[in-house]
Amino acid sequence: MTTSTSDEHAAQVLYGPTSQRAALATYVLMGILSSMIGPLLGELSKVFHISLASAGVALSVGGFGGSTGVLIAWLGLRELEGRVVMRAGLIAMSLGVFGVAIIHSWVLWNVSNFVGAMGFGTLNICLNTTLARTPVLGRAKRLSLGNAIFGVGAVIGPLLVVTFEPHNFRLLYWCLAPLLLIATLFYRDMQAPASRVAHSEQGHQYLPHRNAVLATFIVAYTLYLSLESTCTGWAASTIHGYGYSSSVGSLVTAGFWGAFALGRSFGGTFHRRFPTRNIVLACVSSALVLSPFALIHAAAPVVFVLIGLAVSMSFPMGLMWFAELNPYDSDGLSLIIMIMGLGGIVGPWVVSRLVAHGGVHVVPMAMTVEAALTIVAMLSAFRFRP
Repeated sequence: MTTSTSDEHAAQVLYGPTSQRAALATYVLMGILSSMIGPLLGELSKVFHISLASAGVALSVGGFGGSTGVLIAWLGLRELEGRVVMRAGLIAMSLGVFGVAIIHSWVLWNVSNFVGAMGFGTLNICLNTTLARTPVLGRAKRLSLGNAIFGVGAVIGPLLVVTFEPHNFRLLYWCLAPLLLIATLFYRDMQAPASRVAHSEQGHQYLPHRNAVLATFIVAYTLYLSLESTCTGWAASTIHGYGYSSSVGSLVTAGFWGAFALGRSFGGTFHRRFPTRNIVLACVSSALVLSPFALIHAAAPVVFVLIGLAVSMSFPMGLMWFAELNPYDSDGLSLIIMIMGLGGIVGPWVVSRLVAHGGVHVVPMAMTVEAALTIVAMLSAFRFRP
């Protein structure tokens, strides 16, 4: 019993008061920056003299950069302390944001977009895997709170686009880039040992069904991220294509993220009352039911917001579900976050191609298909037991 407790503590991560606040601030900045691209697609098509479908490639570039950042951070977290990797991610994201603010070539702009997304991916895996390694008591609350705060930032992003006006987006990026650098100063009291060290002290023993569980969750969350990326990236353009103003499209995106944050704030409460797997399945099933209604022009603004509420707990509760099946498998958590990034690349790319041929009306149907496939993959995970 003593050995088990010692092994558990070896794998744990501790956030001090300062780093807790820094983590929440980082989540806010990540949310702001990740939610701005969708509402800016129309403006990007004007500024760079390209079609809306071509502008949508920025979403896939961001997804590719995020996946690359996750891979680099995964390797880094095995050998380096968490606060070192966190600071590297903040610096990379700041450099990318600076580039987006000053570059006037579409190709080079996307290079900067890629670098910034690499930083985002690094921060995403670092924050979520370290929070998943914090003490069991309160872990669900910490994961839900962090991801809810991300949602708050994602509400602020589209509102900033409306406030600054889309044609002033460069000024907005100029204002945000220094904040990322300032955040690097506040992780001094974070204790996150390299996962390799934690594994060696634990004996690095995985459960027999680990690989099957891991493969199932990778497929399920790759499909889920495709759904989420399609909804967040194309909501504003879809609403605008239905005849609403670009400001309304941005406000709908903000509404999506507001509902997203609200839903995640109840993650700890739901986790105490319902099995984690049931919460996850209910979330995506609700999105499946709602998505076709986004074809109705009058209902679409409300439907996109409701989808944000529907899927809000899917990701943090999914991490908890995996942790229940494979306790302390931080490598597995990292692999899920790393490979699921493919959904953020392929999903928006496919939808961009569909939009080029069929217009924005194809977006709700694409979301419906993505939700259905995600449910099938998640149902297959029900065969596993802790």
